[in-house]
Amino acid sequence: MRKTILLLALVPLLILSCSGKSTTKKVDNPGVIYVEGVELMKKKKWDQAIAKFSQVRENYPFDPMADVATVKLGDVYFERKEYLMASSVYTDFLNSHPDDENAPYVLWRLGESLEKLSLTIDRDQTYTLKAIERLTYLQNRYPTTQYALDATAPLQRMSQKLADRELYVGDFYYKTGNYNAATIRLEYFLNKYPGAKGTDNALFILSAAYRQLADIQKSQYYMEKLARDYPNSPVLKAKAKGGSVSKVVGASQALAPQQTPARSVVSLGSSAPQKEAPLSSPSGEKGDKGLNIRLTEEEKKPRQIQLRPLVAQTSPAEAEKQLAGETQQGAKSEKEKEQTGKPDGKTSAFGFTSKKPVDIVSDTMEGLEKGKIIIFKGNVVTKQDDLRIFSDGLTAHMNEENNEVERAEAEGNVKIVKAERTATCERAIFENAKGEITLTGNVVVYSGSDRLAGDTIIYYINEDRVTVAGEKDKRARVTVQPK
Repeated sequence: MRKTILLLALVPLLILSCSGKSTTKKVDNPGVIYVEGVELMKKKKWDQAIAKFSQVRENYPFDPMADVATVKLGDVYFERKEYLMASSVYTDFLNSHPDDENAPYVLWRLGESLEKLSLTIDRDQTYTLKAIERLTYLQNRYPTTQYALDATAPLQRMSQKLADRELYVGDFYYKTGNYNAATIRLEYFLNKYPGAKGTDNALFILSAAYRQLADIQKSQYYMEKLARDYPNSPVLKAKAKGGSVSKVVGASQALAPQQTPARSVVSLGSSAPQKEAPLSSPSGEKGDKGLNIRLTEEEKKPRQIQLRPLVAQTSPAEAEKQLAGETQQGAKSEKEKEQTGKPDGKTSAFGFTSKKPVDIVSDTMEGLEKGKIIIFKGNVVTKQDDLRIFSDGLTAHMNEENNEVERAEAEGNVKIVKAERTATCERAIFENAKGEITLTGNVVVYSGSDRLAGDTIIYYINEDRVTVAGEKDKRARVTVQPK
């Protein structure tokens, strides 16, 4: 009986003993978990290592090992080539512990991650800029560390990459006929990256672009600078052999391999711009992508619009020939006029010819009424042969049947240049159907040394006749210099 009572008394104790043993949980040590993560990382067991370091961060946020585990977690992502995740972890660490002893190392690794994310020069360079910013901060904040010294080479490399980007975009603009945008980009290249690789290319393209914009003085300046500063440049040797602009630039091998970009094409027979598919590269490699350019406000959406039927467009060879001999053609035309004593046909003053394309470059362009009206705004340059029209804005009214320009209105700081004739005014109206050009607002026309001024000047193309109206309370004035 006593044994039974004793056994019954021991049962609760046994039950408590068993239940206590089964509910006891071993407490993990963050240091042990971290070491396990490092061992897994050495074995390239990335997923398991990430789980260990994440466990330390999440379960022991106030333990000193959590900070070390965060850095190691970024390293795992970096070794796994998940650079976006690595950069995110490194950035979180720096935001939380900007003065930590591991900060120089983390800044270095963050710069490496961002450089790995940096795209090719025909793409957006946000990651390149961020990498430069982080590594520059590293050198300024911790100049005596080895990581700051090691940052010099990648900083130079990425700076050259940004320079290559500007040169690439400037060359792209030139090849697509956006000469104004090309000069802006390339002059920025020269000012921002003096002495960078490809400077000789930039000088050569600038000279050609300004030649297309009828600014002979700047064209000669950049060509002389090229010859003076880079006498052994491959572009000069190629030019001496009579190569075209594209061939000369390609001869220097300074630009990255060119990709044929996707272009915005405006067809005058349709109501909206269409998108051309990217063409394959000359090497036939697959995977070519269209050019992705983040434009400044000054260059926003530059376009080249063909305002004449495509059948009248000159061939690429003729265009290159025209570029090389434009000045000679202008001189020859003037000589012929002197011999005949008559203007050069219907367009001797400032008119458009009827069978040649008109190129218009501007910062922005929009079409109205299903393409019957096209409005150009910002640094507008209109070109046809040796005719150049510069203005703040231009509105072109199209003929619905043949897509030709019936009427064009240029406004704001209008300057018209053709051969030796130059006109400045506030507004110019070109009416091809009537064969009339009307210049209004402080009109001044120069023809050689002769000067004609008035409030309104109307030129009748077909009759080769000019009428001048003086300003209110003023007389029309003509100054003719003796020959």
